Amino acid sequence: AVLTICSLLGTYLIFLLLSQNSDNGRVVNYSGMVRGGVQRIIKLHIMDQPVDEICMNIDKIIQGLLEGDKDLELPKEKDKAFQEKMMQVKEYWEKEILPALESNKGEDNLEELLEKSETFFSLTNEVVEASENFTRRGINQIKVVAVIACLVNLACISVIGKVIRRKILKPIQQMEGYMREIA
Repeated sequence: AVLTICSLLGTYLIFLLLSQNSDNGRVVNYSGMVRGGVQRIIKLHIMDQPVDEICMNIDKIIQGLLEGDKDLELPKEKDKAFQEKMMQVKEYWEKEILPALESNKGEDNLEELLEKSETFFSLTNEVVEASENFTRRGINQIKVVAVIACLVNLACISVIGKVIRRKILKPIQQMEGYMREIA
């Protein structure tokens, strides 16, 4: 019973951590989508193509990364470093990139927009790195839980082996000795 409970508890913890880690994978993916999406927006803007729909999508992803989003299956991320980096991205997006897209002042605007997109790209790289870091920590937690569960199971098996030896095998060996004496 102890072995079963320990095994079930360890399995539950591992599945819980795996579930959290799959959410982390989505966060990493969407963080990269923000980075790539803005590069796409800049290219389309340079070619005088509409970018409003993509901008709205980037807005939704940024908001989802900060606050969670059921449609995108994004959890509200609790990692402080990620949250801080994501807030920087949101602020730069709203205060620098969007206004630069709105003002269409020819060649000067294009150069300014390209510079701002490079800064934004650097900020989103930091977000992706922060999301990868907390995903790595999640994987390390899974490894620790798996090792602890294995050690607890081995300890339980060892105790069960000793109990079986003491309560069952020893009496049988004693009876075998008595039977030899009788024979």
